[in-house]
Amino acid sequence: MTSATLPPFLPMSTPHRPLGIAHISVGHFAVGQAAGWYLRLLGTLLALLPVSGVAAMIEVSAVVGGGASPGSTRYSFDTVAAGATAAALPGLSVQAVDSAAFVTGSLYGSYAAPVLSGANGAGFGPGGTDQASGVNATTYLSTGNSAVSLQFDRDYDTFGLLWGSVDDYNFLDFYSGSTLLGTVTGLDVMQSANGSQDISGTVYVGVVFNGVRFDRVVARSTHHAFEFDNVSVRVSDDGLSVALLLGGLGVLGWLRLPRRMG
Repeated sequence: MTSATLPPFLPMSTPHRPLGIAHISVGHFAVGQAAGWYLRLLGTLLALLPVSGVAAMIEVSAVVGGGASPGSTRYSFDTVAAGATAAALPGLSVQAVDSAAFVTGSLYGSYAAPVLSGANGAGFGPGGTDQASGVNATTYLSTGNSAVSLQFDRDYDTFGLLWGSVDDYNFLDFYSGSTLLGTVTGLDVMQSANGSQDISGTVYVGVVFNGVRFDRVVARSTHHAFEFDNVSVRVSDDGLSVALLLGGLGVLGWLRLPRRMG
């Protein structure tokens, strides 16, 4: 596929957090059994970011069966042809590089379709209808072992996406212009980020910034692949917590010491 050039972003081999970040994570555990076992995962990352002298907080949550925040602008990629490496949607420009592309289905060793459940597809079907549960049958994005840039035409503080077969080598970088605000990794959203391709390996991830806003998100992976769909963004005027953002599917966890410091 044709290569393209993204605005500057972190090298593929560089897991990174801005200097000065301190964070506390809330753990993950399984609960309940209803129409079969469903794993619900909740993680929260609290980070102090020295951006323009303003202390900001990031909250990160991941829930199997979770959905986008009410009032969010939703983006599905159903109308984009498989194999495309760029798309212009209202308010959003998508650019994939190298092995990244819009894809459908699964290709052994390269990408695996996310598995939807619960509210994962709520509002992401044609005309705002609900996308069907089960293996994703529509177009989604795969980073391959490269990156996809999501450039928005305005600033937001709340971001969500359907993250399939979460791996520890998947990364989400958030930017304001050329300034890196923070990075969320697969291990931040799932304690055992091992690329599981069943229902427990797909989570709806919510990221809320308090104090700063982003206008670009880069999804990247150092190996095949980071698969995602059903992106959502909004401006949260009331500091809506991620637990509420994910439709009340979050569960309480336990505090643990940080794994990494910037």
